[in-house]
Amino acid sequence: MIINEWADTVTQGFTQFGVGFVKFIPNLVAAIIIFVIGWFVAVAIGKLIVEILKKLKLDSFLEKTGWKDAMEKVDIKMTVSEFIGALCKWILILVFLGMAANILNLSTFSIFVLGVVAWLPKLVAAVLIFIVTVIVANFAEKAVKAAMSKAKVEYIDVAGSIVKWAVWIFGILGVLVQ
Repeated sequence: MIINEWADTVTQGFTQFGVGFVKFIPNLVAAIIIFVIGWFVAVAIGKLIVEILKKLKLDSFLEKTGWKDAMEKVDIKMTVSEFIGALCKWILILVFLGMAANILNLSTFSIFVLGVVAWLPKLVAAVLIFIVTVIVANFAEKAVKAAMSKAKVEYIDVAGSIVKWAVWIFGILGVLVQ
């Protein structure tokens, strides 16, 4: 009697597992297909963006304004076009990952991934604010030193440092707001 109840319980458990697994397989295949297609689309769009920005000569324009030096200061060893293309590629990959997780009914993970995607524009804004801060701080320091040396004022280096650090403080506050 007890053995029959155990056998029925085990049989029902395996049956429910089998039915659930068979129902899950189409969702898994669909999620994998969506993610793989999304990966290829993201890579293609990333490369397309890089090529468009290179044709627009964004890198050579920004090299003249000092962006390359600023990017190197934040330890980014790629051109601005490549950085923007890679950023777009990974944003799209995360979007497709969120879609695939949603198909698999992994709602918590999907919400997390899509939350990260929603936060990324703030990260980009913070990086841009930081790069602009580097450029403006260096320019402001040099401008103050040049103006004060023409006026033959003492403590040129101190005044230049004060202006540079004032710009840095406001830039860092702008980054933290993001």
